[in-house]
Amino acid sequence: MKKIIITESQYKRLFKEEMVYNIDGDIDFKGNELSNGGPVSDQWTSILNDLDDLLDEAGIRYKITAGNDKFHKRANPKSRHAIGCAVDFAIRRSGTGIRKSVFNKKYASKVFEVMQKLVNKYSSSHDFSWLDEYNRGTGHSTGGHIHMSIGRQFCGGTKGKEIKSTQKLPSDAGKFNSDDIKDTPTSTSSNSSDLIKMGSKGDKVVELQTKLKSLNYDLGDTGDNEDGIDGVFGSNTQKAVRKFQTDKKIRVDGIVGPETKEELGLV
Repeated sequence: MKKIIITESQYKRLFKEEMVYNIDGDIDFKGNELSNGGPVSDQWTSILNDLDDLLDEAGIRYKITAGNDKFHKRANPKSRHAIGCAVDFAIRRSGTGIRKSVFNKKYASKVFEVMQKLVNKYSSSHDFSWLDEYNRGTGHSTGGHIHMSIGRQFCGGTKGKEIKSTQKLPSDAGKFNSDDIKDTPTSTSSNSSDLIKMGSKGDKVVELQTKLKSLNYDLGDTGDNEDGIDGVFGSNTQKAVRKFQTDKKIRVDGIVGPETKEELGLV
């Protein structure tokens, strides 16, 4: 089994970017897991290059999140990941992962179209198959992703597709619109007057605190009703915002910018 044959710049971009695994509810950053785990089959070269071209053409940002990596070797040593015959990728928006509902509404129809093109091209020659792990429970450890596999014959095993069933487009899938998936600015690059952060006061803070309280985030006991709703963005509100951002797997900075407002329904 050879190491994947692609250019150095492609390898660094596809396989050495930081990856995020969600284990037991905690975000654990594991850099270089793919290269540290082991090589993948050289048969992935054309598949991954085609995937990159198709997603780039659609304006969809993504990351390869798993291959022959340490996590999968530990979790299931007999899996196709552990022999280099499986690769996962996940959609990225503003540099972070997305939830199933966002994937279905904004990305699924195009991603399914892209994956069908790969199936049409590589199913016969590579036993290529794939799974939508945004809508299946098996993606819980590494977050929502698309799982791809090729035949074990390319990794020292016997011939045969891993996944024989056709993937079904989610019932709530929306029509793909490239304008809907353009990255929104992160909180640090937004106009400072639009941000709600430490020291902010007034009605916009009350609205934020009321929303957080309705979602059962602890704001302390300040305010007229001793429920933390006092119109002042202090340390308790900041902690609640950071906890919310962590729960939603978005940028964790304790500042309420465009992305956090969208998740809270404040825009």
